[in-house]
Amino acid sequence: MAKDKGETKAKAAKREPVAEEQPSPKLDLDAELQQIYDDAINAGLTPAEVQDCFKAEMYFPKRRRPIGKWLASAAVVPLAILLYIFFYRAELIDDQVEVVDAYLQDKQCLIEQNSFTMEMFRPLAKCEAMCKDLGDTFPKVDNITLEDFMTNYAKTSRPLLVTGVASKWPALDVFSFKYFQELHRNHSNAIRINEEECQFFNYGCNITTLTELFAMSDSRANLEEGFEPWYIGWSNCAENVKRKLRAQYTPPDFVKLTEEDSENLDWMFMGSSGPGAFIHVDSVDKPSWQAQIVGSKTWSLYPMPECEHLCPAKLDVKMTRGDIILVDTNNWYHSTFIHPGEISITIGSEYSRE
Repeated sequence: MAKDKGETKAKAAKREPVAEEQPSPKLDLDAELQQIYDDAINAGLTPAEVQDCFKAEMYFPKRRRPIGKWLASAAVVPLAILLYIFFYRAELIDDQVEVVDAYLQDKQCLIEQNSFTMEMFRPLAKCEAMCKDLGDTFPKVDNITLEDFMTNYAKTSRPLLVTGVASKWPALDVFSFKYFQELHRNHSNAIRINEEECQFFNYGCNITTLTELFAMSDSRANLEEGFEPWYIGWSNCAENVKRKLRAQYTPPDFVKLTEEDSENLDWMFMGSSGPGAFIHVDSVDKPSWQAQIVGSKTWSLYPMPECEHLCPAKLDVKMTRGDIILVDTNNWYHSTFIHPGEISITIGSEYSRE
């Protein structure tokens, strides 16, 4: 009987309900990041210093770790899919063929472009040409010839700031938030064309289209007390707007512009004080120039991982009204910071390397 009672107790123990595992409390990432930011400010750091700490921790902590094996592994999957479709397409039934064909015809790329694929497939930077004897100071001149610029900067991907070279452009007395707002509203279909055919970057703020940008309140646009920070960039595809813009500036005469370059898009970047563009690298056809029309901002450049042994770890340069910066944004990681005081407005485009 004692044995039976023991067995009964054991069976009863097995039937006792097991307490359900409580789910882990949900992490409020926004609140955590805000608390870190507030603590840093209270400790005496400036917003710019907090931004530098964030960039160093978030973007560069593991750059030196070998990545060849997992990059190669990541490339195997899409390649295997392509090979299967190519060699075994005949074995697919008609419905499957139609689905595959429809998918491929609807997509420009089998793999969508993102920061991972851009880094994975980009050409290696020419570190020697970019950084030999560059030093830790951002190159800066007040005048330069076409020959000098093409030989020593354009063809080598070295960055350059040319001070005051745009100081006589009409744009310096014309461009403002109100100017761009009225320009787009007064030209038929300009906003629709740019939203459908061109690019818009909101850099993390809550403005996601030109329509939203130009519907912004006057108090926010004029950076009145208590305004919500914002920073955006967009390219222009509307011909009627293009003609108006190019009446206000002349491309720098020290960059080489081919007939094809006359069709390059104008890029505008605009926003309030604080972080502008987050650290990134581009994947575009050509290097670019950018002129500071209103306000001031600092560019920070960082070398590609393969160039860290030769290039400076970071290059900073502050742009003010009338300055033009020239950067091969395919070969330098870069970010911007807008200085307090007034809105920052820049305009730029691409130029030929050869």
